Amino acid sequence: MTPLEPPPDVKARLIVALDVETLGDAERLLDRLQGQVIRFKIGSQLFTAAGPAAVESVHKRGAEVFLDLKFHDIPNTVAGAAREAARMGVLMFNVHASGGRAMMTAAAEGAAAAAKELGVKYPVVQDNDFSIWRRYRNWAWPAAVIVDKKGVVRFTHIGEGAYSEMEQLIRRLLLEP
Repeated sequence: MTPLEPPPDVKARLIVALDVETLGDAERLLDRLQGQVIRFKIGSQLFTAAGPAAVESVHKRGAEVFLDLKFHDIPNTVAGAAREAARMGVLMFNVHASGGRAMMTAAAEGAAAAAKELGVKYPVVQDNDFSIWRRYRNWAWPAAVIVDKKGVVRFTHIGEGAYSEMEQLIRRLLLEP
């Protein structure tokens, strides 16, 4: 392992946000982090600019995608979006709990239908009871929680911003033994 290469368990816990304006910007960041990061977040800005090509670009580099589009619509539309996200092969995606139980159930069913087509055994994790939120003492959205390789929460931020502070911490954590 080189000094810049994080331990494998850190790689599995880290998700780097591709919060950039263009697919070209994303690809430059992907190339720069290739081999060091295996999971990337694609949010609304990049997905609106580049569409599924952004997901394909991450996959071509052997990495996984968290599709952060916060689906929120009528249940049938969210089910369709969930189905398509699963067909694109994303590791995970999110839905807004404020859409209600019917919408969240439709999303789970849509993802499960696509997963069945693709032979994926366990496709859906729902946090209807907010147990994951509570585990990390999260009571707001959006929130960023950075957890180190030992599972210790090292940073929490509520709301937008703190991007450079988070990046600096992530860089430090990647270098920790």
